[in-house]
Formats: sequence, structure tokens, C-alpha cells
Amino acid sequence: MMKKILSIVLIAVMALAVVSCNTPKRQGEQFAKQLDELCQAQDEQGVFELLSTIEIRQNQLEIKDPDGLEEFNLAVNAAIDRNKTFLAKVLAKKSINDTADIVRGAVEGAREAIDEQIEQ
Repeated sequence: MMKKILSIVLIAVMALAVVSCNTPKRQGEQFAKQLDELCQAQDEQGVFELLSTIEIRQNQLEIKDPDGLEEFNLAVNAAIDRNKTFLAKVLAKKSINDTADIVRGAVEGAREAIDEQIEQ
């Protein structure tokens, strides 16, 4: 649990440092470096959180600096390509967990509906 909390705090600090970098290209390079490090450490939670942060930054750049977005993506996409096997594993696991949550919710809803029918 403590490791997870430290990981989240570290990601937040790293993300703040990256956003305060000068150019989108430099930001992309910093995110790419962080992604490489997290993948090497096999930190699935950290990778997922960093990918979410990258997506937020991409959305900001898309609005404010489309040319900068291209530079940013060049650096980030290179890191994604280098780590695609581990990233595929992380994203597949996340997809499976999300699907399981949806199924659990549907089952719970069905149980509640059945209970209501029985009560009537």
C-alpha cells in the first residue's frame, strides 16, 4: 500500500516537473524518459497513471499548440514503441479489469431487479 502511495506521489511530482519544462518537445522527452524508467521497473500502476497524464497533456497541446503536439508526440511515441510489449500487457490487464467491473455491475443490477420482482 505504501509503495502504491509513493508511486502516485512520485508520478504527480514528475508530471508537474514535466509540465513546467519549456517546450512541448522537451516535455515529450521527459515523459518518454519517465515511461522508459517505469516500464523497466515493471511498475504497472505508475505506467497507467503516466499514460493518463500524457493524454491530458496531449489534449492541452491539441488546443493550445498543435505544432508543439507533433513534437511532443514524436518523443512520447518513440518511448511507447520501445516499450510496446510491456505497455500491451498493462493496457490488456486494465481492459480486463474494466470489463470485469462492468460485468459485476450488470450482475448486481440483475440481482436487484430479481429481488424487486420477488418482493412484488
